[in-house]
Amino acid sequence: MNFKGEQQLREQMGTPRESCVHKINDHVYFFNYFGTSNATLIIGETSCILIDAFETDYYAAEAAKKIKEITPKPVKTIIFTHQHADHIGGSGVYRDTVERIIAHTSASIVYGKTHLLGNILKKRMIHQLGYQLTLEESLSTGLNPAMEVKGKSDPLAVTEWISERKKELTIDGISIVLIAAEGEADDQQYVWLPKDQIVCSGDNYYASWPNLYAIRGTQYRDVSTWINSLDTLLSLNSTVLLPGHGQFLNGADEVTATIKPYREAINYVLEETLNGMNKGLTPDELVAAIKLPKELAQLPQLQEYYGTIEWSIRGIYSGYVGWFDGNPTHLGTLPAKEKATKLLKLMGGAEKVLNEIATSMANEEIQWAVELCDILLDAQTEVEKAKTYKSQGLTYLGRMQTSANGRHYYLSVAKELKQNN
Repeated sequence: MNFKGEQQLREQMGTPRESCVHKINDHVYFFNYFGTSNATLIIGETSCILIDAFETDYYAAEAAKKIKEITPKPVKTIIFTHQHADHIGGSGVYRDTVERIIAHTSASIVYGKTHLLGNILKKRMIHQLGYQLTLEESLSTGLNPAMEVKGKSDPLAVTEWISERKKELTIDGISIVLIAAEGEADDQQYVWLPKDQIVCSGDNYYASWPNLYAIRGTQYRDVSTWINSLDTLLSLNSTVLLPGHGQFLNGADEVTATIKPYREAINYVLEETLNGMNKGLTPDELVAAIKLPKELAQLPQLQEYYGTIEWSIRGIYSGYVGWFDGNPTHLGTLPAKEKATKLLKLMGGAEKVLNEIATSMANEEIQWAVELCDILLDAQTEVEKAKTYKSQGLTYLGRMQTSANGRHYYLSVAKELKQNN
């Protein structure tokens, strides 16, 4: 059986990449593939500035060894491009020398009582990132090959908060401009080195269709603002772009040729979604209708290895008008068990549905098969058989995904169903 998504992911990931340090110029070094995230070292007059701090203490310690080989100057300043765990978790390694830890305040207010969602958000995060999968099952993070997570998260607290849209600093002789740049994170900022024409862009760009919506569950990521932040990135006319994940962009032409269509594609999906919504199209209809123009769809930095266009469309719809699709039938629903029981009766009973599931599986009509499984599960009928079929179906669907996040979610839930059956 040819699992096209899985094969495409294997080809995109290639062989496991070794951690490496790129010398950008005589005082800027880019730390690549130390875990799943990158960091940048800037050497000042008497000390070093670290932009982001890896995901765990293990990778940060490995980087610290490299830093000592480059310079005897200690890391006294850490600047976070944003505070996702994979960019701050190693900062504790530098607690004996660091004096300043700088981050940007969030542009939006975090919803109150979010802590009450701790269990479900953790579970969905585990599914999205594939923490319960083997490396072969996981295969990829979408941005890097799958790798064993080593060490533990040990972040240090921020000591200095930046609230201005643009803040000019001189740190140990280095001119730095911090620029608010909401996108994947509401607290994201660019770290711009004007004299070097180098920008650390955080997670507003990585070589994949981005997580405009994360299936683990987040507050709405303002796609329009993300586009504005990409406009800001382009306006800098940088000669080097150092991202939070993946390989860096070298040369003004490469930066523009990569980021400009990235911005255009995101803007296209946003505007097409909003225009379609204005015509009364439902989320399902929008997903079926909206495709990137060919000249954008074929670009390597827009392949759906991380986020997907479908999730983006659904996220935009929900972010702008909420869950209601305009059909008053959907303002009320039958309880799931009652609806499923009525459907089973209409379909001729559970045995006929099981036969249809088996036939659909054999014909590789897998989405239909797992939807039928959910009817049985909602009706609490033939539960063991339905779980077995659904596990098989989700495994198939997972292996068809190009998005590593989608792959992980399908395979993780399939594994749970198999273990709990």
